[in-house]
Amino acid sequence: MSEPEKIVFRRLAVFRGRFELDVGFIVASDTKLTNSDVAVSVMNLAARSLLATDTSGAQPHYSFLDTTRAYAFEKLATSGDSTA
Repeated sequence: MSEPEKIVFRRLAVFRGRFELDVGFIVASDTKLTNSDVAVSVMNLAARSLLATDTSGAQPHYSFLDTTRAYAFEKLATSGDSTA
């Protein structure tokens, strides 16, 4: 994974369930990661099956499998990025 993908992967671990991309922007973007960086990272994570995608509604929803989320959350905790 690229560094932006690693950051987005960790930060999105705060979601226990499904989330929409616009909410993902709020959680994952900052002064170094733009919404565009987050969108590309989410698409790449979904393409690698690290995020599940539900396209049955008007807007796609994304989610982690429980084990993947647990791993991402552990990485978030050890990254020092969890306070943000």
